[in-house]
Amino acid sequence: MKKFSFSLNTLLSLRAQKEQAEAQNYAQALGAFQALQQEIVALKSSLEKHQANQRNKMANGYNSHDAQLDLKAVNYYKEKLQEKNLELRSAEAHLEKRASILSKTRQDKKVIQQYREELEGQYHYQLQCHEQKLIDEMALRGGIQAS
Repeated sequence: MKKFSFSLNTLLSLRAQKEQAEAQNYAQALGAFQALQQEIVALKSSLEKHQANQRNKMANGYNSHDAQLDLKAVNYYKEKLQEKNLELRSAEAHLEKRASILSKTRQDKKVIQQYREELEGQYHYQLQCHEQKLIDEMALRGGIQAS
């Protein structure tokens, strides 16, 4: 009997390459998402420090010019936080899209792998049947003594 060959090996390897590429795309999207999260944490920390510093200055008394500068700084931090939160939502949507694509790609590859395993199982079953048939024929001809 001829050796098992899977005619869709090329397709399977293409699906594996596509899965790897999508995994890299997902990793990049995840990295961008996490970087934005870290930027937001840093901005919040800076805003809190600035506000604490502003409260200390107010307790000790300070002029209106400094108050205006502090107010501008607080507004700047708040605007940056809003921008980063919008970017974060966009990055989260992009990350979910990449996760969905990766999942679909993995599913496509798995289907072909399962098909290959099924065909290979059928091949091995046929091979066993063929071998058993040969053994039975040899036993009938008296080539093998039954024990």
